[in-house]
Amino acid sequence: MFRKFKATTPSSQPDKDSIPLKGSESAKPGEEVSGEASKEESEKEEKITNDNDCDDKSVELDHILEMVAPALDRNPCRMKQFFNLFRFQRTIGKRTALFSYDPGTSPEKMWNCRKLAKFVAISMRWPELVSALGSNSKLLDQLQEYALKPESENKNLEKWTKHEKLIGLLRYGCEGSDPLKKPEDYTLSGLDFSKLLQISPVVPSSEEGTDFSSITFDGIEFVRIPAGDFMMGSNEYEDEQPVHNVKIGTPFYLGKYPVTQKQWEEVMGNNPSSFKGADLPVESVSWDDVQEFIKRLNEREGTDKYRLPSEAEWEYACRAGTNTKYSFGDDESKLGDYAWYSGYSIYEEWVKNNDKILKEGRTHPVGQKKPNAWGLYDMHGNVWEWVQDRWHGNYEGAPSDGSAWEDGDSSSRVVRGGGWYDGAGDCRSAARAGFDPGARSSNFVGFRLLRKL
Repeated sequence: MFRKFKATTPSSQPDKDSIPLKGSESAKPGEEVSGEASKEESEKEEKITNDNDCDDKSVELDHILEMVAPALDRNPCRMKQFFNLFRFQRTIGKRTALFSYDPGTSPEKMWNCRKLAKFVAISMRWPELVSALGSNSKLLDQLQEYALKPESENKNLEKWTKHEKLIGLLRYGCEGSDPLKKPEDYTLSGLDFSKLLQISPVVPSSEEGTDFSSITFDGIEFVRIPAGDFMMGSNEYEDEQPVHNVKIGTPFYLGKYPVTQKQWEEVMGNNPSSFKGADLPVESVSWDDVQEFIKRLNEREGTDKYRLPSEAEWEYACRAGTNTKYSFGDDESKLGDYAWYSGYSIYEEWVKNNDKILKEGRTHPVGQKKPNAWGLYDMHGNVWEWVQDRWHGNYEGAPSDGSAWEDGDSSSRVVRGGGWYDGAGDCRSAARAGFDPGARSSNFVGFRLLRKL
């Protein structure tokens, strides 16, 4: 189709909190020290600080990186975000005496930076879990126990125990015979989370605004998209006209990435994709197949919240507040930073190199390129994405409320976003095409889920 980490090691500068606070200096020679002050100093000396693993030595940071990388999909952008958040919470932890304890405190009950790193990674990948700690302070204790003894089933934990990467992170360092990894230095069981929760990210409720942070439902990451209005379409092609105003009256969650092959297999029990890989977008799926996936997912989770986005919802989320050719602007030369596509923008060049594209081109793991301003990845390129709407040759008579356009004579359904095989023009925010809803032959067509609030 065509139209005319390597994580950087933080600097070794000391944290600002390592600078002595006013009033904490020892008394100067000749100065009298009151009995009360002596008592306070004595009490301070009695405290022990469990932060030996909190320095910026590369060996310790490399160890932490090794520990959390699988949970963060070894994604360079996530790793950078992790280090920023980890160092921030470490600094606040020092200032709030998170690592200070009375002598004799059991090591299992003491925070250190390895445990903090696990918690930060969990707050990024499974923010719902952090939110749930507010009402069930023993949740991580229970999950830690399950991670080490998975035979101890607990139906109340099923929502979390199916996340293999979460269980793997909890298990890390807590089992095995490595003398350098003591379980008491890694377990999240027995910790007091109350102080840490005060400085941890909070998942916004449906009544609050959005900061475009991700939230995980049923093993799939979503971004909360706010209500609003936008100008849909473009004047470049007839099927994208007329440009018209659409009002999205209700916020919704949209998949942060296209649905992956692993996520598809967990629901459907098969993998129809031509290019195999757990983190690759599922492809070679028809619109009808996707409807069956959604039906089974809703049944499995006992809900009716999952569906395909409408074409208007998809374009609204893709544009992320812009009215330019792409979500990042009009500069086509930057498309490679955001999209997996053929690399060609001129039709004649694309035709000339078509055999090469077919031979060398393929899908890529989701989330490797830059996201749009609302934190959505792969909205341009990688795979075209099915939406709910029936195909129409233009927007004359299209709904203005963001709902799917289901009536009409065409049997085709709409796909959006462009794919690995396509030229730059097909990856524009307004680009659209129509395919047979039963067709499974296209290894450049996948989909992304919407979840109702």
